[in-house]
Amino acid sequence: MDVSAAFHTFIEESAELLIEYEEAMLALESNPDDQELLHQAFRAAHTIKGSAGLFGLDVLVDFTHHLESVLDALRDQQLTVSETILSCLIESKDHVKDLLDHLSEDFEGHYSESVMENHSRLTQKLASFYQREKPIQETETETETDKDNPLMSPEKKPWILYSKFAPDCLKDGFDPAAIFKYFSQQITLHRIFVLEQDLREDSQFDPEEFYLSFVLIFEAEDGPQAMKDAFDFVLDSTTLKLQRVETALIHNTAFWSLFSDNQIRQSIESYLNMHYAKQLAPQPPVEHSKPEQKGARKSTIKVDALKLDTLIDLVGEMVIAGASTRLRIHQSGDERLIEAMNTLEQLLEDVRDSALKLRMAPIGNVFSKFNRTIRDVSKKLGKQTQLVIQGGDVELDKSFVERLSDPLTHLVRNALDHGLETKEERLASGKPEAGILTLKASHETGSITIEVNDDGRGLSQEKILSKAIENGLIESADGLSPHDIWMLIFEPGFSTAQSVTDLSGRGVGMDVVKKNIDELRGTIDVNSIEGEGTSFIIRMPLTLAIIDSFLVRVGTSVYAIPMDVVVECIEFSPSLCTDVMNEAFIKLRDKSVPLLSLFHVFNESIAEKANFAVLIVRVGDNLFGLVVGEILGEYQTVIKPLGNMFESLKGLCGATILGGGEVALILDVAGLVDMVSGSYPHLTNQNLSISEHLEL
Repeated sequence: MDVSAAFHTFIEESAELLIEYEEAMLALESNPDDQELLHQAFRAAHTIKGSAGLFGLDVLVDFTHHLESVLDALRDQQLTVSETILSCLIESKDHVKDLLDHLSEDFEGHYSESVMENHSRLTQKLASFYQREKPIQETETETETDKDNPLMSPEKKPWILYSKFAPDCLKDGFDPAAIFKYFSQQITLHRIFVLEQDLREDSQFDPEEFYLSFVLIFEAEDGPQAMKDAFDFVLDSTTLKLQRVETALIHNTAFWSLFSDNQIRQSIESYLNMHYAKQLAPQPPVEHSKPEQKGARKSTIKVDALKLDTLIDLVGEMVIAGASTRLRIHQSGDERLIEAMNTLEQLLEDVRDSALKLRMAPIGNVFSKFNRTIRDVSKKLGKQTQLVIQGGDVELDKSFVERLSDPLTHLVRNALDHGLETKEERLASGKPEAGILTLKASHETGSITIEVNDDGRGLSQEKILSKAIENGLIESADGLSPHDIWMLIFEPGFSTAQSVTDLSGRGVGMDVVKKNIDELRGTIDVNSIEGEGTSFIIRMPLTLAIIDSFLVRVGTSVYAIPMDVVVECIEFSPSLCTDVMNEAFIKLRDKSVPLLSLFHVFNESIAEKANFAVLIVRVGDNLFGLVVGEILGEYQTVIKPLGNMFESLKGLCGATILGGGEVALILDVAGLVDMVSGSYPHLTNQNLSISEHLEL
C-alpha cells in the first residue's frame, strides 16, 4: 500500500472539504437558522479530523475537535449563531488550511512560531464558546447504591467493544493502530485485549492481510457516539459490537460466542469481575450493520491529472491517425471500406467527446470561492455587497477553470474597490444600500461566456481619456467610440485610481488580465454606463485539447480556424464590397463588416483568376470578414503547441497535423485582429485595401 498516495488524497479531499465548510459558514451569515448548513460544516470538520487521526496528525486532530465542539453546540442550540462566533469559525478554516499546508511527506507538521501562536489563540477562543455557554445540568441526589457502586456515577459509563477489521483494511489504507490512537483520545481506555485469528498449518499467510481483532474496555459519556467517531471510515467493513459492562454481559452467550479462545474469554471475565460491580440492569448491544442498498448508488473516482492528460493526448493521436486512414480509404474507392470507416469515425468522435468531458468542471466551483473574497473585502471597505451567481453549472475545461481564477479575482476585487460605491453614495444616488455583483456563465455558439457585472458607478470616459493622454497612450479622442475608450483600461500601466491601496490602484492588473485570457485563446470586452454599472465579458473556447475547425487554403498554405468563432461562410463578390477611406468592407445584410485579407497578413501570393471566399468571424461583439482562397471544410483539429520560441507570436495558437501528414497552423482570430489593428476593435487602412491586396 502506497501510504504517500493516501496522504496526498487526504490533502486534496481536505481542501475540498474546507471549501464546503467555508461555503456553509458564509451562507450562515444570511441564514443563521439553517440547520443543514451547520450539519454541512460539522461533517466537513469531522471528516478532516477523522482522516487526520489516521495519519497521527495530533495538532490537526486537536484543533478540529474544538471546531467540532463549537459546531455541535450550535447544532444542539446550546449556542446561537452570532457574528463573533462566525468570524472565529471562518478564521479557523484558514488556520486548518495553514496546518495542512505545513505538513510534510513524512506526515509531520513543521509549524512556524506564528502558526502555533495563532493555533493557541484560536483554540482558546473556540473552547471559550462551548465551555462558557454549556448549560448547567441539575445534579441528581446520590443514593446509597451510587456510593457503593462506582459505575452509577454519571461521569463513568464503562463499555466493552469488540472490533474485527476486514482482512484487506491495510491494502485500503486504514491503519487500526491510528484508529485506536484517535479513539483513546476521546475516551478513557482501561484495557485492550488482542485476539489472534486461528491459522491452520496448511493455511497460506498473506503479509498484507490483517489477522487481529480486539476487545477494548473503556469509559465514555457516550459510547456509541465515540465508537462512530473513531471508526467512521471503516464502519461498512469492520465488525463492531458494543455492550455496556453489566452483570448480564457475563451471561450473554451471543457476545461471548465471538471468542473461540476460552483463555481470552476467561481473561476478559476476570478483569471485569475484578474492576466492575455486577448489580446493573442489562442493555441491548449496539451493533453496526451496513445500510440497506436502495437502487444504484452514484460513485466517483479520483484520477491523476497527468493520466487524464495522457488519455487526451492519445485520443488526439487517434484523431490524427483516423484522418490519415480516411484519406487513404477514400482514395481507394472501396465502398465497403468507406462505410466501415464512417462507422469508425463516428465511434472515434464519441470517444473524443467522452474523453473531453472527463476534463470538464463546473465554473461554479470558481464562482463560489468569491463568497469569502467579497465578504472580507467588503468589510474592509465598509461596503455592503450581495453576490449573485448565475449559470454555475456551466462546464468548462478544467485547465481553463483553474487558470481563470486569477483574472476573475482581479475583476471582482476591482469591482468592489472601484466599481461599487459606499453605502452613503448609493443612498444619495437613490440606489439600494447593498451593491450587487453578478457572476454569470452561459453557452454561446460553441464557446463559454463569463460575465462580471456590478451596479456601481460605471466607467468615466472623461477620466479614462485624460489618463490615457497623460500616459501617452493616445494623442486625442478623435475618432474613438465609447467602446474604444473603455478598452483603453487594458493598456499596460493604465489606472485612474487616485491612491494606491493593497486592493488595487497600482497600475498593474487589467493588462495582465487581458494577457492571461489571450493565452487561453479567449477575449475580454467591457461595457459600461456611467452611474449605472460596468460589465466585463469574457469569451472562452470550450477546450484547449481537440477542437472542431474550418480548414481554409490561402495561397499554397492551409490554415485551421476554430469553428466556435465562425458565424457563416459566404462567396466573395466584388459587388458586395466597398472602400471607405482605403478600408475594405463587405455588405452583410444590414451591416458593413470590415475585411481582412489573409493573403496580405501571411504574405501569400495570389494566382491568376483566383476565387475567394469570406469567413465571417466574431471577436467579442464585433464581426470581421477573413478573405481566404478556398474553404476545405470541417476538421477535427488536435492542437499541438508551437513551442517556447513562438510564445510571443500573435495570431497563431498552435498547429495541427492533417491526414496527409501536412502541418496546418491554427489561427487565433482575436489575436490576429488585434495584431493588425492595434489595441482597438476597428481595422486600420494599412492592412485593408481591396484593390491593392486582392487581384479581382
